[in-house]
Amino acid sequence: LAIIGDTLILDFEPSETLGTITITIAGTDVDTIFINELPSTYRSWYILQGSEAEGYVPFQICFADLVGNAGDCVSSTTDETDVLYDITPPMAFDIDSVYVLGGNVVLGYWNSSNDSIVLKTPISLDDESLVGGSFQPMVKFEDNEFIDAGGEIEILNLPGTGYEFLKISRDDFGSVNGYAENSNSQFTTKIIDKAGNETLGSSDGTIIHIDEVLPILDSVNMVTNNILSNN
Repeated sequence: LAIIGDTLILDFEPSETLGTITITIAGTDVDTIFINELPSTYRSWYILQGSEAEGYVPFQICFADLVGNAGDCVSSTTDETDVLYDITPPMAFDIDSVYVLGGNVVLGYWNSSNDSIVLKTPISLDDESLVGGSFQPMVKFEDNEFIDAGGEIEILNLPGTGYEFLKISRDDFGSVNGYAENSNSQFTTKIIDKAGNETLGSSDGTIIHIDEVLPILDSVNMVTNNILSNN
């Protein structure tokens, strides 16, 4: 797989030293060099600009030896390798819902007993390029920008329900830069396909307020109405 800015490298080894070589990658003429001092293995390269057609990147090698014998032009590899050019990001999406798990769950709050936050994230069942990609749960505090909450979660398959339930653990949530007592948090997910194209989802608007301060009793006193209690 490749995206804009990636370098495509084409290596080839002829049966004898070549006199003329014409090579195109993605329809563009490219330069060729020797990989080592002996003129036995050649290398061409091309940097994807973004104007190329999506799909498997075509190439062609036309060549002749030192005395002018021309070989058949080659447009496929001998080891069946190829490169798929993908610049289409995953479909736009909205987070379905966000909720807290563990301990004493109170709607809209994160307290000292909770253990994780779940992001119910929709995923396209028609986009096979997502398999091998990843989800990145994200959070923002107050009016700041969304930032990563924990590490990426690999997409191993496309769930039949069309949803993935992504968990942010207590440790990951608490270690995000900006996490603070008495602050408000919102959540979303970034989906990254196998080629590296990404789409940031829209938050569902759920606000979770952080309150982990345990209550204490400022004073404790016990009395009786017995007439002797003051003696």
